[in-house]
Amino acid sequence: MVERAERLSFFRLPAGRSLAEVLRALKGVGYGAGPVRRSAFRVLFFETQDGRLFREGLRLGLELRKGRPLWRQEGAGGRTERTVPVALAAALEGEIGLEAAAAGCPEASVSAAGPRRLLPLVRLAGWRAEAELASPSGARLEVGLDLFWAAPPEVSPRREGPPLRLLTVRLPEGDPAALHHAAAFLRDLLRLEPSEGDACSVALGSTGLPEPGAPLPARLAVLPTDRMAVAARKVVERQALLMERSSAGTRRDLDPEYLHDLRVATRRLRAALRLFGPALGVRRAESLRTELRWIGGLLGAVRDLDVQLHDLEPFGERLGEAERVLAVLRADLLERRGPAMEVLRSALASRRYAALLRRLRALGGSSPPKRP
Repeated sequence: MVERAERLSFFRLPAGRSLAEVLRALKGVGYGAGPVRRSAFRVLFFETQDGRLFREGLRLGLELRKGRPLWRQEGAGGRTERTVPVALAAALEGEIGLEAAAAGCPEASVSAAGPRRLLPLVRLAGWRAEAELASPSGARLEVGLDLFWAAPPEVSPRREGPPLRLLTVRLPEGDPAALHHAAAFLRDLLRLEPSEGDACSVALGSTGLPEPGAPLPARLAVLPTDRMAVAARKVVERQALLMERSSAGTRRDLDPEYLHDLRVATRRLRAALRLFGPALGVRRAESLRTELRWIGGLLGAVRDLDVQLHDLEPFGERLGEAERVLAVLRADLLERRGPAMEVLRSALASRRYAALLRRLRALGGSSPPKRP
């Protein structure tokens, strides 16, 4: 069960069970329940490339409610909603990066994002039913059921197949014990299964998208007592997982940092395979290093141009009238970057790259990932 700042608890509600059933059960143990409100919703969640909002316990989404777009932020300070500037409303439907402050985001998200751009993370569409509760102790709670479909940010969710179902219990204010009591009742007496995360996390899991900033599995930590072969496999799987997390963002060219992280992971893997070759099998390690050298070369071609473009920026204010020279240089670099990025994008979507990821994960000892 996930509880964020002792204000939210999440549960999976199986098909065939309804919010009305949950409310009846709560009334039976002394809770009061208000009328159920129902509405359709669409939401596009945003996050920085390195998961800064996630690490601060924040979730930021652009929600379209009754035709009106607004920012909806959940976090330690509770829920904050803010109307989206009219000029940004249409643009926010596209796959773009935003400056948090310029986009009129709530202050906590602006502070957490810092200089990093906000990037589209995942889309949801569905229906919500919610009601207010009064606990036996007099605390005010909110309970809601979301039925939704999810999709990557560049496409709209298709309402096909059974929807994802998430029950949320929220404590707007007051003693956290009231939330714990309600959550314990749902878990122990109604036998509801706690969810591993909120609607955004569930959506990411269903679409196979990574959670930016999420820690790597604890089982991959290298221990002093690990045998060489075990340590080697952990190192390989850690870096392979980091490759997977950065691949989609690199392919969509959302932020240069995705490409940078992917390149770092490939370089570390090449070094690890050279170091641990005897423990992993020299021929297998060399074969994988050859494939990593292939994708690393394509990554390096684009990354070198990104670095040059970045290094040009500080000179803009110093050159004065000679800034036209800078514009020519920038245009030349961008012209060269386009074809290099297309070659890289094709490689990342290829069977060869998918096979490389599967082989790395298999070497690490886990099941191979799905093909992109």
